[in-house]
Amino acid sequence: MLQASLLTDHHFPLDKHQLILVGGDGATWIKEGAKDYFPNSLYQLCPFDLERRLTQTLSCNSMRYYEISQLLKQSKIPEALTILEDRERYPKKTKELEELATYFINNQEGINTVDVLKEKGLPVDTMGAIKGNIDKVLSNRFKKGV
Repeated sequence: MLQASLLTDHHFPLDKHQLILVGGDGATWIKEGAKDYFPNSLYQLCPFDLERRLTQTLSCNSMRYYEISQLLKQSKIPEALTILEDRERYPKKTKELEELATYFINNQEGINTVDVLKEKGLPVDTMGAIKGNIDKVLSNRFKKGV
């Protein structure tokens, strides 16, 4: 992270920027590193990673998936957590539901950061779809045996 900070500062002097948006998949080292090395940074949880977690855990119930997805888009994390607490309906998914709830709690400051900044009138855009596209490229290569 130190090398990334120095390289970034060399090409884009950070002291001239009032806001730095750092994207990550929820890993603690990314969030902590951003705070340590990038002053004035905000954390954005990668929408691809969030969507993948939701899909993996809630694919058994499309209605619940949709409901939680909509709550997250509205930054209503406590409401989404309340729905996840109903683990009795899916006893085989208890561990996965607990892990998803922990993921929401640990990353709540990064859910919808870009949307909040847009609402404040700041000229920001999404973090992009790089990870999703990389997954597709790798998947295609493995399927084709290339």
